[in-house]
Amino acid sequence: YGAGLLMGDRFMESILLREGRFPLLLSRPVHQFYDVYSLINSSNPFSRLSGYYSLVDNNMVNEKFIADRYGREQFIVTQRTLLWVLSHAKDRDGAVKFYASIYKTSNDSLKMDILRHMKRLDKKYFDGFVKENKLTHPVIPD
Repeated sequence: YGAGLLMGDRFMESILLREGRFPLLLSRPVHQFYDVYSLINSSNPFSRLSGYYSLVDNNMVNEKFIADRYGREQFIVTQRTLLWVLSHAKDRDGAVKFYASIYKTSNDSLKMDILRHMKRLDKKYFDGFVKENKLTHPVIPD
């Protein structure tokens, strides 16, 4: 039962988070999953935002997918949303490493969000990151 559940989750995740539509022809996905797929691949940034929130709602946050989308998105609101979505990823270690990799190139608003999410996900990693980057207390969120 557990293996089937895991494989089913992986299959649905691969359908949603990949650009190809061929898997959709092989299966009859639940209407909700197709809606999420359509939203995250929409050309409308507001629809994509809804799709990203839907990934969290459906517990389908994939660190690599979100990291790729973060690099593509141009609007700060969408980038902030993706940082929040990433904080719900199953791979917490991958999420904090991604946060660390984009910290220096981010603007001040995004830096605050990055630090906040990093601190919530892994306090020990956060403390090391603060020491390594010599961040002062006014920069660190509560």
